[in-house]
Amino acid sequence: MTPRRERRKNSGQVGEERRRSDRRLDDRVPVRIWVDEETGRERCLRRTADLSPGGLQLDLGLPRPIGSRMRLKFTLPGHEHVFDVVAEVVSASWQEEKPITNVRFLNLSGEEHILLTQFVENHNSGS
Repeated sequence: MTPRRERRKNSGQVGEERRRSDRRLDDRVPVRIWVDEETGRERCLRRTADLSPGGLQLDLGLPRPIGSRMRLKFTLPGHEHVFDVVAEVVSASWQEEKPITNVRFLNLSGEEHILLTQFVENHNSGS
């Protein structure tokens, strides 16, 4: 096999492993939060399966196409602040007959990132 074909073959394996592995770098917590999702003229309620400072996983509603953007509004349990963020779908699939949509936040403010980080840390420490 030529070196070029070998690189192409290996890059395909790395890409497949990357798609299968979890790419989120932030810690996450399993938490059920109702999220108001707005996509164009559509609006619906979705539910989170987990949350991190960089994004969240939705487990109710049909998966959205990868790359699509949506506006999400939600509050954290025990907090009053309403998060109003734009998010992008980074993966979508069906797992155990459940729709799964993973999104990353695109316009989270620094203060909101701190709030989410503290929420995740507190949840993970058992507080």
